[in-house]
Amino acid sequence: MRQHQSDATVQENACWILLRECEDCREQFEKTAAQEGCVKAVITAVTIHNDNDAVVLAGLWALHALACMKMCMKQLMKTNAIQLVLKAMKKFPKHDDLQIAGCCFFAAFVSWSGMRELLINRR
Repeated sequence: MRQHQSDATVQENACWILLRECEDCREQFEKTAAQEGCVKAVITAVTIHNDNDAVVLAGLWALHALACMKMCMKQLMKTNAIQLVLKAMKKFPKHDDLQIAGCCFFAAFVSWSGMRELLINRR
């Protein structure tokens, strides 16, 4: 993703692949996702391609999957992910699938069992 940041198709497909990896082998992939900078890569993709609903949709689903992983959640807490998702949802208000992806991200974000601990330790 880092080498082809300007290529929307690469970014979209990479987000979908990342989502699949998160779903298929969450426990094995969590450490790798955190160490390899997946959170930053997805946020960068959505930021750069914020006018491309396909990239944004794939990115929001990838962020949702990452938000379900403790190590990645810690990274998400240090980013502008909340603002980025809200901005995307406001930009595409009639895109039902994108709205669902955004809501799922927020559901994972707020229901995560360690959220309180992270919020307290964030300062």
